Amino acid sequence: YNWPVAQKIVPLLCKAGEDIIPVIKKILMTDDDVWKYWVLSQVIDKMPIEFIIILKEDITKIEKAPTDGEKYDEVDIVAKELLKKINL
Repeated sequence: YNWPVAQKIVPLLCKAGEDIIPVIKKILMTDDDVWKYWVLSQVIDKMPIEFIIILKEDITKIEKAPTDGEKYDEVDIVAKELLKKINL
């Protein structure tokens, strides 16, 4: 999100709808924990709740069994907050 154009692209990504889900799934499978953090906290968090539901399995994996890198970059914390939104 510290990439200069990111703040302008995020609203577009949030409006991309279901078309963006496969891309997000690929991102969540990478070792780039900072990228995962920003995608979860700045894109998925701002999308309709149904997208969190679609990605629930992927997000739960991060929340329940985070890698050391995901813990270090607090990706597991963001994942937990997203899951709280759908467990209300």
